[in-house]
Amino acid sequence: MLKITEKLRPYSHQPGTVCLVPKSDKVVCVYPTLFTIEKDFPIRVTGPIREFTVQMDLERDCLWIWGIAKEGHFRLQLAMDEMGLTLFVDRCPKSGIEIGDHHLLRKEKILLQSGGKVHFLRKMERLSLGNWKAQDWDLVRRRNDPREWAPVLFALGQKVPFSQEAKGGPLHLLWSEQFFHAAFSGILVPHLKDPLHQGLFPEDGSGNPIALLTLAYQKIRSFLIQGDQILPELPSDWDCGRVLALETEYGSLDLEWTKGMIRQMVLHAKKSGETAFEFSSQVKSFRFNGTRIERGTLLSIEEGKKYLFDRFQK
Repeated sequence: MLKITEKLRPYSHQPGTVCLVPKSDKVVCVYPTLFTIEKDFPIRVTGPIREFTVQMDLERDCLWIWGIAKEGHFRLQLAMDEMGLTLFVDRCPKSGIEIGDHHLLRKEKILLQSGGKVHFLRKMERLSLGNWKAQDWDLVRRRNDPREWAPVLFALGQKVPFSQEAKGGPLHLLWSEQFFHAAFSGILVPHLKDPLHQGLFPEDGSGNPIALLTLAYQKIRSFLIQGDQILPELPSDWDCGRVLALETEYGSLDLEWTKGMIRQMVLHAKKSGETAFEFSSQVKSFRFNGTRIERGTLLSIEEGKKYLFDRFQK
């Protein structure tokens, strides 16, 4: 069974980091003693704040803020649910912590802002490109290696309200070498304008910036599957990787490839029928549940069963 053990939890130690609250379109700007979501929420502790960190947790669909103040450790969680934006105090000094107009104790949870768009995802399609470097986003931005940031972008694109309403701006750079820096600031906060004035696109775009996340997710997905075609447009530098729970007409797929070639595929069938998955021209035959099959052979699929494709041969 294919697995991905890598956890998607990009973080930054930089004061003023901007990021999205997963499952929403809310942008948060975080400082050691203040965070801003449409209005300011002071964190009334005494600095200097050691080990200040803001982390976008795509495993638990929340945002974490923590540090060590003169009064002691604090760790806060921002998350979106059907009621709105919530704040949970995971850790704080014994006497509590003041945030905005609220005095909160450890393990206390409040509704910070009511309403807002919330996106519920049934099951996340998950991508890994063999990267094990720490997800310190300031270093990720500096290195600009898609094998580091593409799995995070692929996940986040599934965890925001769906939108394709965007024109111009950095869209013409989609998946070019400049796209990552042109389209995003902070931890993948999308922009149709150029807030950092980098000169990477001549005119501002219009529409909903969140659409950049949706479109980027769809672009990455097109590298992995198009109809019955498996790995049809894999980027040349994605020499190895895995993807799990990729939804298709016949069920979900788990894939693994090395040296740019499919090595293993598992289909969890959700309906019965016949199909012939299309692999690259390099593949001449493969095993289908232990039986060797020639490329292009029509396969019978039964709902509720699992099918293993392996031993791909040139």
